[in-house]
Amino acid sequence: MTGFLKRLFRIDIPSKNLKLMLSNKNGGMIRLANDESIGGNAGSYKKFPCVGTNFYFDKDTGEIIYFNNPQYLPESIINVYSHGVFRIVVLIGKNVPQNIKNIFAKILEVRYYGDASKEAKKNIEASINLYNEKCRIKGFDI
Repeated sequence: MTGFLKRLFRIDIPSKNLKLMLSNKNGGMIRLANDESIGGNAGSYKKFPCVGTNFYFDKDTGEIIYFNNPQYLPESIINVYSHGVFRIVVLIGKNVPQNIKNIFAKILEVRYYGDASKEAKKNIEASINLYNEKCRIKGFDI
């Protein structure tokens, strides 16, 4: 479906993105985050390490198509979609509540590599806000 049709039918892109962000299936953010090195290039935030997750998205709408590293993706994705990276706080260590369900607790920032319209950035930012609210741990601020 083209960006025009998605806007016409008002598809809720942030909610659709959230499902992929929470997915532990191939192409999902949690799946990729589990496979990534913690710390490294993503550094740390406060006392917690971070992880980076590469994603590919529609440059007009901001719909996220797939999470993975470029070397593992077909050219049909790399050549068509724009690229971005989320930097995510990982809750590991002795100061972390034991009852947490998702150690990938908060998306700190997004970087865009390639074209991204204002609408695309708005939808990706809204997706980040949904993710961060969904994964927020009451009484534990990061």
